[in-house]
Amino acid sequence: MKYSDEIKILHYWSDQLPETAINDFIYIQRRVFQSNFNIKRFKKKYFENIYGPSIIVLAYYEDRCIGARAFWRNDIHGNKAYQPCDTAVLEEYRGKGIFGKMTKVALNQNIKDSYIYNFPNDNSLGGYRKLSWEISLHMKYKFFNSKVDINNIDRIDSSYLKWLISRTYNPNYNSLYYSYIKGSYFLVKKRKFNLYLIIGEVDREYALNLPKTRFPIHLVYSTKGYFGRGVVFATKNIPENIKIPLYKMDTLF
Repeated sequence: MKYSDEIKILHYWSDQLPETAINDFIYIQRRVFQSNFNIKRFKKKYFENIYGPSIIVLAYYEDRCIGARAFWRNDIHGNKAYQPCDTAVLEEYRGKGIFGKMTKVALNQNIKDSYIYNFPNDNSLGGYRKLSWEISLHMKYKFFNSKVDINNIDRIDSSYLKWLISRTYNPNYNSLYYSYIKGSYFLVKKRKFNLYLIIGEVDREYALNLPKTRFPIHLVYSTKGYFGRGVVFATKNIPENIKIPLYKMDTLF
């Protein structure tokens, strides 16, 4: 029997999710990523989303959930947009086309006028290429040069920070700090030792709720970067003149 012939793909809007679907989604996240993904994180990300409902897609084989994928509502510059994320398939069911099937189901949910973008890892990058998505940008680390790089850093909207950055929700909270550079405050994420990735500029009021970096060496993602795996931007339908802010990457938070 071919698994692919028996796999069912179900989809829901996050404001209409049954409890069993929520439990299945969390189970897949914890099982595949060996993470502590929990109901608090799910609610913050999907139920309390400041932009609106997201799309949740689940794959089943013989009534067992074997895969999950979300099209997370995360608008860009006032434009309605979705970011595919939290994608996972149980190891024994990979290579059966489940990734592509879940993606196509999500795209059929009346979102053709919305922007779709993603920051794929090495495991999913090939899948996006098969789906003919555009790999629009590839940035790597470079050491921060305040004269050159500071004007390229995005400013993070305060409502976005209040939504996603909290000690109770954010699994990466303890790696978040602020740096004060040339009269402005920046949210940074500790990588290792005293290396910190600059995520975006923030208000002083928010920054002072975080610990301040000490003797930091700052990094930025840049098309002129020269080390590290970096970050890849994959897009479905976004015009070249629309910039995707780095801070929208769901794995940063």
